[in-house]
Amino acid sequence: MALVVVLHILLLSMLFRLVPPAPGKKQPLVTVVDLIPAAAPAPTRTRAPKARQDRSRASRKEVAPTATVLPEKLPPPASSIWSQVIPLTREQMASADLARFPPARVAEKGSDLAEASADGGGDTDDATGPGAGPNGETLYNARWYRRPTNAELAFYLPPGRPPLGWGMIACQTVPGYRVENCQEIAQSPAGSGLAGAVRQAAWQFRVLPPRIGGKVMVGAWVRIRIDYTITGTK
Repeated sequence: MALVVVLHILLLSMLFRLVPPAPGKKQPLVTVVDLIPAAAPAPTRTRAPKARQDRSRASRKEVAPTATVLPEKLPPPASSIWSQVIPLTREQMASADLARFPPARVAEKGSDLAEASADGGGDTDDATGPGAGPNGETLYNARWYRRPTNAELAFYLPPGRPPLGWGMIACQTVPGYRVENCQEIAQSPAGSGLAGAVRQAAWQFRVLPPRIGGKVMVGAWVRIRIDYTITGTK
């Protein structure tokens, strides 16, 4: 009980201290500190001697700025790109038009493409009559667009092959100088499997399609024969 009485007395004393003082009582003094610097005193002007003033006026008159007038449009430099253009007539421009020239095809020396270009790309006249190809199709001798390499052919050679022989197949030409639907026709020696080796390697062949009446016959059938000469370990 004594502790409760003491706590109440302390609480009342704190409340009395929070009450503002009555008017008329003496207020505590408050000190205000001004941190704004005082304005600097204006500098006093001293009159320069008359001779010095006259000299400064004369110097200001001598260094008066002068205005420079620029031309409205500067002429182009002498090394401009337009000075290097060679004028051409209409006939000269027409003769230099590259669009009217046919695209060139690169042919390797000694290849069938070079031979076809040399003879003007004439018709294929080495057909073997109707009925020689599959389903009675006309069969033409193939002309190489690119000859196959030894590595492309040797991978499909059968084991125990003879040292000499050949295989012949018939294939249908498709766009991109390729062939498909290849079928075995003949081989020598018989049963050597060389015709099957040619048929399996045919997906790598690049063959020119036959040309009839100046028209390229993509889709015609061609006859492809590969002669094998095997010596040593090659």
